[in-house]
Amino acid sequence: MTALIALTDVQAWLDTTKTEVAAIEDALAKQISSQVLGVVSSRYDTKTWLTDVTTPLLIKRVISMFYAGYFYHRTFANDSEPGAYGDRLLADAQLLLDGIASGTITIVSDATVPVVVSGGLPSIAQELIDSEPVFSMSQEF
Repeated sequence: MTALIALTDVQAWLDTTKTEVAAIEDALAKQISSQVLGVVSSRYDTKTWLTDVTTPLLIKRVISMFYAGYFYHRTFANDSEPGAYGDRLLADAQLLLDGIASGTITIVSDATVPVVVSGGLPSIAQELIDSEPVFSMSQEF
């Protein structure tokens, strides 16, 4: 397996004034990629997701968020303030991954990357359907 993310995917999540990734570490990228694909493979056919070109954008974002979070933690591990930003990236990536795996978040096909659902249809949480909106664009405060 090759890295399913590009350097620019990871750099998008990091502030270049604090840290910069010079190159993707293949071992870390492959480990994260295999974990992410292992989770979503029960819902999607991942056999064609072999490179950063053939992998859907949302999956690349999840992988790159995990990568940036781990990179941030490793970079600032000796600082007095542990990486709250790294924690946030990891938590957000996990929320996205859980949503994809449960079907509450759907991977939309890019024009060049077809997405095949291998499980059942995603469902919408019932509480989101039956409730009235709590905010509207014309609401005054």
